[in-house]
Amino acid sequence: MDEAINDFNSGKWMVKAESFVGNKKKMRSLLDSIMSYMNKSAFKPVIDKLRLMVAYLNDVYKGYYTDYSVKNYIIVIAAIIYVVSPIDAVPDLLPIVGLTDDVTVIGAAFMSLRKEFDKYSKWRNSMREVNG
Repeated sequence: MDEAINDFNSGKWMVKAESFVGNKKKMRSLLDSIMSYMNKSAFKPVIDKLRLMVAYLNDVYKGYYTDYSVKNYIIVIAAIIYVVSPIDAVPDLLPIVGLTDDVTVIGAAFMSLRKEFDKYSKWRNSMREVNG
């Protein structure tokens, strides 16, 4: 799946993602779009990572989480755009195989942002403790 990583790293996904920053309408649409992917069996290997990424985007979007890196935020947006886009390295129209590249990109993006997600997870857990 090196093709998927190369496609993701090409920069076009980051350019698309940058246009979502500060655009509430685009972000709401993206967050709504990713929800239909959450129960797809192909995402089972990375579902916890995907859920955390979506929670991160949602908390930043709503203004709850403010201690984030804009660069990392854009990478997460780009990864989610990659997933919901029907036009990526392997078209999603191909059963199972079409989502393999999406799973690869989610895994790679998550691992590259591990510190960001560790920090976010600590914040999220602290908010759960405060809110009971």
